[in-house]
Amino acid sequence: MASLFSRTTEIENRTKVVLEIREVERGDESGGTLFTTMQPADRKVIKAKTFLDRSSYDGVPRTVHVSATTANGTKTTMFLPAQYFANHERVIFQLDGEKLVAAEQKQSPESSSSGSRQNMA
Repeated sequence: MASLFSRTTEIENRTKVVLEIREVERGDESGGTLFTTMQPADRKVIKAKTFLDRSSYDGVPRTVHVSATTANGTKTTMFLPAQYFANHERVIFQLDGEKLVAAEQKQSPESSSSGSRQNMA
């Protein structure tokens, strides 16, 4: 069985717009630190504990802000806890009208960075 430390999370952008993922410390008024941008149809694999590790190093709680600007110029943002990515094997971001939503697949006990992925519709 894989340990939590070797798990990965696949992030997929199924929107038709660019996503911006920021890591924001509690009390940060500047909008946080840019973690990555994702073009439409991009996929990235990250260490599942990426955001939790940084919180545990400095003791400051963090949230992850995922933003998209829709075709008509409206900005939509999801606010996720740092542990969200540690709890899910796969996260797919989509637009539901003007709202950004995430479909997720929970981490399974057998999951590892080299393990097989289940398909999500």
